Amino acid sequence: MSKSILVVDDDATIREVLRKGLEREGFEVITACDGDEAIEYVNRQLPDLVICDVMMPKMNGYKFRDYLRRNVVTAAIPFIFLTAKDSKADIRKGMSMGGDDYLTKPFRFKELLQSIHARFQKQEALNILNEKKLKTLRDNIGYALPHELRTPLTAIITGTDFLLAGELQNPEDDQKVKKVAGMIRKGAQRLYRLIQNYELYAKVELMFSDPEKRRELCKLSVSNAATIIQYIAQRKATQFKRPHDLELRLVNGGVMISEEGMTKVMEELVKNAFDFSSEGTNVIIQSWLEDEWYICQITNQGVGMTPDQIANIGAFMQFKRGQHEQQGSGLGLTIAKRLLELHEGKLQISNPAEGQTCVTIWLRRKMD
Repeated sequence: MSKSILVVDDDATIREVLRKGLEREGFEVITACDGDEAIEYVNRQLPDLVICDVMMPKMNGYKFRDYLRRNVVTAAIPFIFLTAKDSKADIRKGMSMGGDDYLTKPFRFKELLQSIHARFQKQEALNILNEKKLKTLRDNIGYALPHELRTPLTAIITGTDFLLAGELQNPEDDQKVKKVAGMIRKGAQRLYRLIQNYELYAKVELMFSDPEKRRELCKLSVSNAATIIQYIAQRKATQFKRPHDLELRLVNGGVMISEEGMTKVMEELVKNAFDFSSEGTNVIIQSWLEDEWYICQITNQGVGMTPDQIANIGAFMQFKRGQHEQQGSGLGLTIAKRLLELHEGKLQISNPAEGQTCVTIWLRRKMD
């Protein structure tokens, strides 16, 4: 698949010359006459590289670069400045703005082409490095639990399924065996889920260092956020045998996150809300639209969190473990937080009242 290059210049002749020359080299080329027009394109489709003039009407090259730099998804796009300003101060300013190269006009097309290839080669080297990191991470016992753990877990789950389905001669023994088998199965399922979460956590963390994969991920969206939230909330309430404790006040809307990511975030947050609240107390889930955000809030009455615990959400944190019997590593909450950040969203936890926990998430709306 050919690389895409966005050329931004107010001079129509330069735009056309660069377009034809780059297309001959096999690149897909899009042109814009100023920063405002370039932003409209970037919001629709992310280019692999930007070539941009500095002096332009409306939004100049520096402001356009600053716009890209403030967005985590576009900040890592390779950026080459073109300008007639060739003083050392101008070059330093361009590089300090995050430009990867700074070519002064007039320039030779060969010179520009060398710069483009150098940027892509650097990007490819980073991709190779990230793949090596991923392999190391998978092999490291501290981050990804060994494959051998899955084998006995499969045997445990399969064996307990057999016991739970079996019929013994003595009805009393039958009940005892089924009770023990149920406990074994519950523990095996918990361990299996923990392994999956560790692997997902490692994968999510590595995505932050891979701009290209992250850009592709941020193009994904779902159009029915409330439908997904409702399905997960009702399923979790049923699992906890607390359907009457669930209160939903949802507004539908499209959000910029994959369906898989949305599902994982809501599963972890809703599970936590039921885990750390008592039967007979409400778990309230509501959502609304605000500017470019789709906001969802989950409130429960139960354990609560201190300001320090809220500020230090981490992969191995579980709050007040010594005072409460709920099991878990706290990893699910961190995965939800990092998945949201990966998609330019955010998560905030607060205590509106004593013993009350309120988790609010922001997701970028899908704008048609």
